[in-house]
Amino acid sequence: MKWLVVLVACSSPAPSPTAPPRPPDAPAALTCATDPDWRPGLSYKQSSHVVHVRVSFASFEPVMDQRRCVALDLEILSTYRGTGNPGDHVQLVVQQSMIEHTSWPAAWWIVEQSLRPGTEYVAMCESGKLADVLRGLCTVKVAAPHLASLAMVRDADVNHVTGIALVSRLRATCGIADEIATGYVWDQTGEQAVKDLPLYDALLSVVLEPSCSQTARAVMINQVTGLAMSGTPAHLVRVARTLFKLLAMPEASGFHDNAIGTWLPNALGLEGGLPKLEPTDVFSGDPKFRAEATKTLADYRGTADTKRLRAWIK
Repeated sequence: MKWLVVLVACSSPAPSPTAPPRPPDAPAALTCATDPDWRPGLSYKQSSHVVHVRVSFASFEPVMDQRRCVALDLEILSTYRGTGNPGDHVQLVVQQSMIEHTSWPAAWWIVEQSLRPGTEYVAMCESGKLADVLRGLCTVKVAAPHLASLAMVRDADVNHVTGIALVSRLRATCGIADEIATGYVWDQTGEQAVKDLPLYDALLSVVLEPSCSQTARAVMINQVTGLAMSGTPAHLVRVARTLFKLLAMPEASGFHDNAIGTWLPNALGLEGGLPKLEPTDVFSGDPKFRAEATKTLADYRGTADTKRLRAWIK
């Protein structure tokens, strides 16, 4: 294995002209004695603190061994959960990994986060003092793509919206829904959907909502198919019908290969070890739907092999 080592020597950049002056208690020489505590990403429900912050000041030490120390002053712009008031400032020193494509792409702090003054982030953090957990125990994302979803989630959380009403809110905002909003809805409803088939049907309707973002659709497909594989035959029948309908949706074309190659064969018991479903189980009382599904398989032009599904549906 060959290693390419690049040594960078540079002084800490001055704050931008529009940034506040260096905080008086910011250390002149930075030290990062410990590595960040890398952990899997947190969801909204798992987080004790969810804050929207702006970098007011940043001082960077030279890169050493693919990492650098950064002194930050973060201004809290909004608090979705936990402590912290708009206008408050949090000052901390973090160790930033300079390795691209880290296995924890949402972890705090990595090279994909520039940390330049003026940049804004959303941090979802574990319990503890905010200034302490911000050093490493947070999932951090660039703020702009997630603010609309966070507003929906905060409103639903504060007003204790649950069940089908919560799923309806997700469908109504599905075009801008991200992994935070979709994950929150699943966290609040998935366990109940094991026994509540109308709720499971509502979750499946998100998969088939034409306006849904690709992110929201992907998160929900993974969750509802996973539940079906460990649920009842009624769940399997419902998810199989949903997947056949998905194949007819041009808006979901990016999911067709997986539906044909993996999700449907597993749900139907053609592979994976689940009890085998028959076409009469899936299309009972709906011959028109069966004919449409047959035509959809015949018209498919993707990379997955349709042979088993075409033999099964005959």
